[in-house]
Amino acid sequence: MRITLALGLSVLLGCGPLLADTVYYRCLKVTNPREALLVTIDPLLGEMKAEHSGAILRSRRVYQIDMMDEATIRGRYVLPIVGFAIVLELDRVKGRVTETIGGKVPTYYNCEPPSSTL
Repeated sequence: MRITLALGLSVLLGCGPLLADTVYYRCLKVTNPREALLVTIDPLLGEMKAEHSGAILRSRRVYQIDMMDEATIRGRYVLPIVGFAIVLELDRVKGRVTETIGGKVPTYYNCEPPSSTL
């Protein structure tokens, strides 16, 4: 009920997107711009969804948000069999996503400005 009231008030008052709105980022790998990453942030569910698309591999992962402030959102995904974590960190100020698999060398993606529609 509170969410509906907040959405109704924001529409009536002409406010911009709310903090809890789903936001989409399209990012390109720094070393290979043909590889893209689509990041969906859903604060209400506490999830970041990432879809990799490249020449060969296409994969999707759902990260649980473990840190979120005005500048940074960090999500963690633990591989069930192996047990090590994949960390996806979005720096909203720089427009950059950093993906670290098991504490190894990070992979960087440059992002376009966010969109509220896919």
